[in-house]
Amino acid sequence: MVKNGTMYMAPNAPVGKAFDQFFKNGKWKSFVSDKNDRIVEFTGECNWNNRPAKLTAQFKLYKDNSFELAYLDINGNPTTVLGGLDIMQKILHQYRAK
Repeated sequence: MVKNGTMYMAPNAPVGKAFDQFFKNGKWKSFVSDKNDRIVEFTGECNWNNRPAKLTAQFKLYKDNSFELAYLDINGNPTTVLGGLDIMQKILHQYRAK
């Protein structure tokens, strides 16, 4: 659902395709959190601020098949919600359809 979905800030950029273009060694997994939320997690490697970095993003899934960014960290350093959304916007806006 997340890989094929889009976010409001970039409605023409499928999350999975944008991540494939931006990251190396991307991995997806899903699980149920301690709070019984359905979570889809992505981890991947990229260059961030001209340095190698590992990003982890978690998306919370809802019963209506929508989702939202619930958590994001770079190199194990969590961002704020607004910081995570800003990073997502930068990644998604670099997507170019092929």
